[in-house]
Amino acid sequence: MFGFFKRKLDAVVDPPSQKQLGYAKRLGVVVTVQMSKREVSNAITEAENGPELTKLVRKWQALADGEGYLLALYSKGSKGITVDVLRVNDISVEKKVLKLFVESPIRIKDKHIGEHLEWDKSFDLSIDKLLYYEEMPKGFYDKGIPAYEKAIANGIKIAKRFA
Repeated sequence: MFGFFKRKLDAVVDPPSQKQLGYAKRLGVVVTVQMSKREVSNAITEAENGPELTKLVRKWQALADGEGYLLALYSKGSKGITVDVLRVNDISVEKKVLKLFVESPIRIKDKHIGEHLEWDKSFDLSIDKLLYYEEMPKGFYDKGIPAYEKAIANGIKIAKRFA
């Protein structure tokens, strides 16, 4: 009907930058004309990190992009094993080591809305410190403190196997 409402389907929406193209070439990444900026970025990431780490990055990024809650057992230096439920917000790769940007909850007692969890305790967690994890079911956040307590109790049972 009106031509200006139509979008060209064959046009590349977000083409790679010249800097990306130059870096991809130095890494030996084959870039086609049809590739978007994101596709070139993914190809560069795979070339930098190798296929195994790239697969791991995609897995954890999918978790961060979703609800992102998991029961985690992780080592914290000489303090032993920490059991907590974490929310994965983002990830990064530094020196070929995957890092998770996570938050853990703080239990708050509020006279107006009652006892609840606030996900305010942010920190980085290197994947090599993660001893065990399991994704929490969809809707975990909405189940509040009872679901959190149940998950922690389960995590403590699992942690006893590591001791």
